Parts: sequence; C-alpha cells; structure tokens
Amino acid sequence: MSIIIRYDDDKGRGLGTVKGSDGRLNVSSRTDSRAYYNSRDDHLVFAVPFSVTLMDADEDFVAWRNASDDKEIVITDIRVTMFEAGAIEWHIGTGTPAAGTTIVPLNLNQGAARSAPTDGTESVMMGTTTTPLTGLTSTGIVATQDITTLGLSHALSFGDVLRLGQNDTFFGQMGAGTSTPGFVNGSLYGYYE
Repeated sequence: MSIIIRYDDDKGRGLGTVKGSDGRLNVSSRTDSRAYYNSRDDHLVFAVPFSVTLMDADEDFVAWRNASDDKEIVITDIRVTMFEAGAIEWHIGTGTPAAGTTIVPLNLNQGAARSAPTDGTESVMMGTTTTPLTGLTSTGIVATQDITTLGLSHALSFGDVLRLGQNDTFFGQMGAGTSTPGFVNGSLYGYYE
C-alpha cells in the first residue's frame, strides 16, 4: 500500500503530492555553498581581480579590508598566477591599505546592483608597478603558496572558514627569498554576511 503526502509548494504553485512506496517517503535534496545562497538572496558575493608588478620580498601587493559596520567578510578562494618563481604569504591583520591603486570589487550576481560595503576610506587595493601597499600589520600567516610552475593559475580554497570582522584585513605578501617576481595576477573571492 502506498502512502500519499500532500504539501504546499514553496514556489507558490499550490498543493503538491508525493507518493511513497511500502509506507516510506523518499526525498532528495541538493546542497550548495553558503556563497551560492548569499549571491542569490543577499547579492553580496564579490571577486577582487588584481594585476601587480612587484620588486622584492616582504612587499604587500593586494589587500581586502572589511569596511562593513555590521557584516563579516568570508574569504572563500584565491586564484593566482606568477611569471617568475616565488612564494606568496596570505595574512590576516589590521590596518587600512595605502599607497596603491583602488580596486572596485565585482558583484558576482550580475542581476544585482549592490556594491561592497565601504566606510569612506580605502578597503580594497593593489600595489602599483613601483610601490607596494603600506599601512598593514599582520596578525599571522594563514596560508602560503610556493609557485614554481609559472604562467598557470594556482588555486587556494578556504571554504567558509576564513572570516574577517570589522576593520580586519586579508592581504597577500611576497614571501622571503622572492626577488623580482614579475607580474602577479589573480583574484580573491569572498562574500559579506
């Protein structure tokens, strides 16, 4: 004998019916990342593309500071390409990036007009051809990338665990021993919630 269950459809299409066999209800579901739901519902998922020429080790080349007064930033992924061998250190810390070029984060939900939160000061910057970023203080290194395969995109994923509170900053720095790395291209990905 089958069991019949009636339910209200969450898409507003009215009453639906599910028929189970042997007195069982079989259901399935799909799972998506938090970024997917944030992009769909809150429209606050962003890419921060950068392209920088650096000179020496210990120079900060890209930074994303949380300028929101009520949300955290979740940094989910990084993609980076270098054209000379070298190391990259990814830091969390404090400070407002300065002496660079402003980056406007790109909203990944192109149907939305929302911009990344700002407080009137610089929050997303990359270094320039001759000048690294200044004004940043590291709390600690959260990841390193040793780039030996040149010209290919190298990925680093944090899932949903790397969260920045108000005025916290996530930034990339050339690692010790790196000299004249040429262009460093890439993107940071994250969302506010």
